Amino acid sequence: MSETDLVTTILGLLRLERGTYAWRNNTGAIKRGARFVRFGEVGAPDIMAIVEGTFVGLECKAEAGRLSPEQRAWGARCQEAGGRYNVVRSVAEAREAIREARRQ
Repeated sequence: MSETDLVTTILGLLRLERGTYAWRNNTGAIKRGARFVRFGEVGAPDIMAIVEGTFVGLECKAEAGRLSPEQRAWGARCQEAGGRYNVVRSVAEAREAIREARRQ
């Protein structure tokens, strides 16, 4: 499954979960005329969610995908602040991350 398909599938499932608010977190940049505009924070996860009051970041990766240094740093800052950050490579891993957040 591609990372894009994984993100789309996980978001669809999270929208059905009670007590969960989830959204796609796009990051990047575009050139608008002479201006260069950045959006999102570099390294932030693909999906952000609030699960029964707990922040959960899900970074979706294909089987061979690797985290960038910025993604590693973002995940560490998130966890230091009390949030949860998970790298998921399947829908099953995403479900487990949400289950763990609910148990917290």
